[in-house]
Amino acid sequence: MQAKRYGPNTTVGSPDVQQYASLRQQFEDVDKVLIVTTNEFTQQARETADQLNVKLIDGERLVHLIEQHEALDLVAEYLDFIEPVEDPDTEQPHTEASGDPTSDEQPSKGSATSTATSSSPSSTATLSTNASRSTLWVKGTWACLLGWVVVILGVSALSDAVWGVLFFGSWLVLPISIFQDARSLSEDTEWPQYTWAYVIGSAIWFVSLIVGGVYLWQRRTAID
Repeated sequence: MQAKRYGPNTTVGSPDVQQYASLRQQFEDVDKVLIVTTNEFTQQARETADQLNVKLIDGERLVHLIEQHEALDLVAEYLDFIEPVEDPDTEQPHTEASGDPTSDEQPSKGSATSTATSSSPSSTATLSTNASRSTLWVKGTWACLLGWVVVILGVSALSDAVWGVLFFGSWLVLPISIFQDARSLSEDTEWPQYTWAYVIGSAIWFVSLIVGGVYLWQRRTAID
């Protein structure tokens, strides 16, 4: 496992991925190569990682792992700017940043962090994260399905201009939304395995509503 500590607005590129992918040949009994950063990876780095079978974990995914494994107490142990406090309403540990938010003790996006499963069953991770399962693209998928419903039910009630905008907008945006949403999910889950089947199916206008509905249903099942 290689942890990359970079400053804000700095990404991990493909040379780093290529460098650490060679660890399989340098050492025995290496099962997987994993690169972790609290920042982000370039698109070329992600493509290289796919080709070389290297697992990437960016900052958003790292926060999700902390929440998933209830490891906030471990974060507080290693990061002195985070203090677990008791919430009188829920009696669950939360975090608060101490000191001036502009001081040097504030964490940069590129600070290195280690994670592990917490042994305390009462710990609850409450970090906010952009790695939410509800992405902008899934909202776009819902909007397109709603647009198709309006197109079908309002064929005789809507003006030709409005109907045409809804028809072509839903037809064009739905495949893009499904592709981008599936791409973001693939970083955290093994689903969907047949992304292009959903994308191509949603581009066929007379079945796109069904394909989009199936995608959202399967998406919810996979995440749950």
